[in-house]
Amino acid sequence: MRTIARGLIMIMIAATIVKAQETPPRSDRAGKMEMMAIWRLTDDLQLTEKQAEIFFPRLRKHREKMREIEKQQQEIMQPLLAKIDKGKEITKREFESALKANTDLSKKKIVMKAEFLLSMEDILSPVQQVKLAVFQEQFKKEIIKRMKDYRSPYPEYRGPKRRNIW
Repeated sequence: MRTIARGLIMIMIAATIVKAQETPPRSDRAGKMEMMAIWRLTDDLQLTEKQAEIFFPRLRKHREKMREIEKQQQEIMQPLLAKIDKGKEITKREFESALKANTDLSKKKIVMKAEFLLSMEDILSPVQQVKLAVFQEQFKKEIIKRMKDYRSPYPEYRGPKRRNIW
């Protein structure tokens, strides 16, 4: 019975999110990843139907704000990367300015994430808040592991196909 209830909740949540999205998903893969994340969040946090109705719209707004900051970060670095691609030199001042702006935005993201987590106290229990706090990083690690495992059936060939520049 509990499994059926969870399934119904997930379907309702998915329908609500798909309907509420103003823009289509970035791609089919991104849409599938988003749906998998929603399903996992619902399951990991053990959200009730009432919690889910309030939680997911707030989460969507939070993610939109975070994406906007990430877009700003990319816009800061894009002119520098374009100069590098053209073979032009970048001054120390240009780099430091871009780095400072990028760092300030990163700090803003951290503050926004903390504020979001704290704002969930009216919906989620402390245990659910902790699970939410670590969910994104754990989910990302799991996806990366699945992608590595998917690439090759041979363990010695698993891993990134592109050069690691760091």
